[in-house]
This record gives sequence, structure tokens and C-alpha cells, in this order.
Amino acid sequence: MTSPGIGSWLSKREVLNPHKEALIDGRRRYTYRELNQRVNRLANAFTTLGLKQGDRCAMLAYNCAEYVELIFASAKLGLILIPLNWRLSIVELAFNINDSGATLLIFDAEFEETFVELRRQTAITQCIIIGKANRIDAVTYVDLLSRQSDEPPVPGTPVSLESPHIIMYTAGTTGRPKGAVLSHGALRHNA
Repeated sequence: MTSPGIGSWLSKREVLNPHKEALIDGRRRYTYRELNQRVNRLANAFTTLGLKQGDRCAMLAYNCAEYVELIFASAKLGLILIPLNWRLSIVELAFNINDSGATLLIFDAEFEETFVELRRQTAITQCIIIGKANRIDAVTYVDLLSRQSDEPPVPGTPVSLESPHIIMYTAGTTGRPKGAVLSHGALRHNA
């Protein structure tokens, strides 16, 4: 059984309730239309960065609107998201990044120092910073989105319910952390 996966949820919700409030993050408020347009811009940005279905991207940030956008943008393209726990040490974060095969890291400006070290210890080749960079030359999330179309990304291979979407790492209490793969179907059933 194939399905567009969870990447289609916002597109459907935009048609049904375009002006209904979808997300509140502090003073930022987005309707379903606005949120879907931002997600489309992010997905299109990933395409311009050369990411394709099955590629892995990691996120190091506190809870924020950008996290929600990343979840849906990665789903639309069939990317695999690796959410990183900001409480982990650099060694633990580096292990999760290297083990997952992530090559892109999106991170909050508060974690810039952590990123500088992670860049030395991992295969991260691209980065996007949420906020303003102080020590590094990085594209900012806002600038990246501002240069993209809010039209839906060009579809690639359809995402099935069995397609992986997120790799969550365990605490590793009995050894190294293990990556638990969550499929689009698992996330759909969980929702």
C-alpha cells in the first residue's frame, strides 16, 4: 500500500482550513496556508542544496516552529530526519550524526559552538543556522527560505507508509545508542 506519507498532511489541511491557525511559537503565528508555504519553501531549498529522497538531515534546536517545518519538509521529499537531543555531549551528538549518515545539520544559533566542534568530528558538509551566525560562515534559515518558491516541491518517487522518516536515537544505557527508525506509517498511526 502506497501513500504520499505525512508530507501531504499540510497540503490537505491548507485546502480544508487555509485561514485557521495551525502553529503558535511565541509571538509567531501561522495559518495552515502560511505553514504549508513555509514548508514548501524549505523543501524547495533542500532540493536546491542537492538533497534527494533517502538523504539524512539532522536538527539541533529547542522546540520551535522550524522543527515542525523540518518534519514536514523532509516528509514531502522523503528525507530522513535525525532529531538531536541538545542535552547530549558533543561526543554523543557526533556518534548519532556519524551513525545516521546525516550530511546536513540545521541548528539554533545557541548551538554554534557545538556545531564548530561537530563539524570537526562528523561528515556534515552543509549547515543551516536558525538565527544569526557569529563565528561561522553559514546560510541562515530565514535567508534560505526567502529565496525559494512556496509552490509544492517537484515530486520524486512516491513515499510509502513503509518509507523511513525519522531516526530517533536511544539513550544507549546498555552500550552505544541505537537508531530507531520510524516510518511514515508509524507516525501516521501514532497521530
